[in-house]
Amino acid sequence: MKDVQNYYAENPIEQINKPSDECPFHNCDGSGFLWFKDWSAATEIQKNGKLDDEIVYKSDKKFEWKEPCKCYEQRQKQVEHKRNLATAGIPKLFANARFQNFSTKYAGENKEIATIAKTAAINYVSNFNVMRQSGKGLYIYSETKGSGKTRLSVTIANELIDNGESVLVVKATNVSKEVRKTYNKDSGVGELEIIKEFQQSPVLIIDDIAVEKPTDFIGELLYSIFDYRVEHKLPTIVTSNKTIEEMSDMYSDGRVSSRLKKLCIEVYMPEESMRDRESEYENNQLEELLFKEAN
Repeated sequence: MKDVQNYYAENPIEQINKPSDECPFHNCDGSGFLWFKDWSAATEIQKNGKLDDEIVYKSDKKFEWKEPCKCYEQRQKQVEHKRNLATAGIPKLFANARFQNFSTKYAGENKEIATIAKTAAINYVSNFNVMRQSGKGLYIYSETKGSGKTRLSVTIANELIDNGESVLVVKATNVSKEVRKTYNKDSGVGELEIIKEFQQSPVLIIDDIAVEKPTDFIGELLYSIFDYRVEHKLPTIVTSNKTIEEMSDMYSDGRVSSRLKKLCIEVYMPEESMRDRESEYENNQLEELLFKEAN
């Protein structure tokens, strides 16, 4: 008994939750916190029924407390990462899209163009701090549907989110829809609140701009978003089947296109449907499985 008392006299602070393999650092029990007990404080209470001033000072008026483990920050980052993925608007189809699985083999004769576009996207993410400081984004263009514009832009989004950035991905048609929803008398959200969300997002990706019929309303809406982002140097990535020059005749007397020129560096995708080629390849693989003779 005296040996135990001597031990606690010399080592009064004890971690009372045991390390486990659930903690990547093997420090805590997997909860993300280290629990401690000050045995000198507990012993003092047992002896005197109260803590003397020195013991109170040492234990911060506690004889049990917790501190964050090294794994706590890691856990918080994982939670934040999942939250960012959930709120970014990433389509489920592209939830796992990353540069490592962005294949250019379906680009056919246009593989070189697809490779250049992929390289530009990789370098954009790698040099994102420089791009952010300059307020520059990308304008990913191809006239052909299914050329990989959406996939490449969402891959950039996923890579940025993996790096801890806050990203908002939205279809261009949904920008005006979300604003129009606020005109419903039962809507609890105001028009300006929705527009501010698009204006102020740290990184904004608008997919398939110019696919809907151009109207003055859409032109003014896009202009208000892009103009704000130009002034505040906020990175913006846009995909479209129209060139920036073609935007001049579509929206707001060229004001939208002028803001896009300031916001974005143009990146061209192949004029070939990589999506159709990929689908054909996948179907061929499954057909072999479906129609092979049974043993």
